[in-house]
Amino acid sequence: MGTGNYIAAWRAHQESNSFPTGTQSWANAFYTYWPDDIGPFNASWQSFVTDYPSGVPVLASPKGRPDTPTGATALHNFCSQIPVSWRSEFIMAYWQEPGNNFGGGGQPTIAEYRDRVAAMADIVRGYDLKNAVHVEEWDINPFNNAAGSNQSERFAHLAQFVQGIEDKIDVVSWSLYPAAGNSLVPGLQRMEAWMDEYMPDCEWRVTATGTPVAVNSPLGSAERIERANLVREAGDHIVARTLATNRGPHSFGWFHFSDFGGNNRDNLATTDQLLYDALQYVAGLEVSGGGEPPTSNGFVDATQASVIGAGTMNIIVPSNVMNGDVALLFIDSMNNVSDATVAGWASLGRAVGAENIASRLLVRQLQASDSNTEVVITLSQSDIRYSAQMVVYRGVNSEGIVSQWSLQGGSTSTLTPEVQSSSGAILVEHVVERANPVGTNFTPPAEIVERLDSGPAFDGVSVRAATGDKSITESGTVGGNTWNSTITTNHRAAWTVVLSGSTNGREWLVRQGGTWLSRPVYKREANQWSAQ
Repeated sequence: MGTGNYIAAWRAHQESNSFPTGTQSWANAFYTYWPDDIGPFNASWQSFVTDYPSGVPVLASPKGRPDTPTGATALHNFCSQIPVSWRSEFIMAYWQEPGNNFGGGGQPTIAEYRDRVAAMADIVRGYDLKNAVHVEEWDINPFNNAAGSNQSERFAHLAQFVQGIEDKIDVVSWSLYPAAGNSLVPGLQRMEAWMDEYMPDCEWRVTATGTPVAVNSPLGSAERIERANLVREAGDHIVARTLATNRGPHSFGWFHFSDFGGNNRDNLATTDQLLYDALQYVAGLEVSGGGEPPTSNGFVDATQASVIGAGTMNIIVPSNVMNGDVALLFIDSMNNVSDATVAGWASLGRAVGAENIASRLLVRQLQASDSNTEVVITLSQSDIRYSAQMVVYRGVNSEGIVSQWSLQGGSTSTLTPEVQSSSGAILVEHVVERANPVGTNFTPPAEIVERLDSGPAFDGVSVRAATGDKSITESGTVGGNTWNSTITTNHRAAWTVVLSGSTNGREWLVRQGGTWLSRPVYKREANQWSAQ
């Protein structure tokens, strides 16, 4: 509120050192409203943004009219003062919740409601804020016969408030208040079904939730234990829903009231350790990664390294890898005796023969935690030159990789082997030469995108390598491409590798209380998801 009371209360939850608030407060986002037009960006707000410079997630709801000159001016004035660092997580919501009596006494018509939501969107989006609407689960609840006699009617009744303005809504904010002692999950499932049917591409949140108990219910009573368990159950359901469909709510809010509905029933976490702990459990849940199964495969990033006269060589995993990404590691050496190994990586073979050069190919499925880590390559000889190149791909299988190598020489070009490939795969080619004198970069075939080229790394005898790829759109023979160089050498090696597309969803990570827990990869077949 303009007085700063809400800000002060939120900060008390964040900045206290013990129960009933605590340093790991369950209040990790901020909700506020104004009883009229939005107030000024006052001293409380100035202090708030100064003390939290990187921003705090905010859902703000002024009870004003953004479609009037006074309301629009107030909204512009406030939004213009929100720091840029706060705006990506700042949501402004039109305050009225659609209900059965819209169009009745003191209520706007449905058309007027939609006009006001659209007017707010036109203002707040100009400041890179999200625009939201508040809706109630009660409007689609089977006990609410006023909204319809069946689920289809109730769903359609609520949908009329957003139809025609879907493009003006960035977030749908829900309230959920089941009867005392009842699970929150059925209500969450109704929200999920409505969102899937009417707003399938829109972000949604559970903003205000409550399962109140009698004010005089003793601490530790069965009623309070059950409420804490229901909160945990809701958190676990949200995670499971998100894992399976990537369509879970982005947040879970608790309505912190001392007298819920004027019925001597409380919803307070600050008086009930069990509820406080349950809300902390839910607030500590995060989901990372995941998503729909990839519809196309793709190159992620690449790194390379080289060394001379050492027993090991280190190469860095790119910093932007995700769970399930596949890394190919080519390790090249300047004679046909030397070799290399890496703990935890699987070998796909070694190109070696009479030519005085060798090349080892390794593969590994990565985790997000591998980002920017150092891979130590153990070398069999410490007195020669080695080169390493790592290329990472997303949406491909780490098993069933097709690879073929060849050795050749006596020219200024390297020809890659031919292999068979299916459509939707990725072709990766790697070429290497032992060069003396040192040459310049390789020239890749026109159809190949070059990802790495080691160039002239050393004076004298050098190991020079390059790696590139292309997407395969038709099944058949691939490879057989010519990479040109600037020198003639009798020592060349080439790899052709085919990475097939994956039908699996990406692996999710769930974090509870700061600890990341691995969750399964999900696969969708005939629109049905299952854990693999």
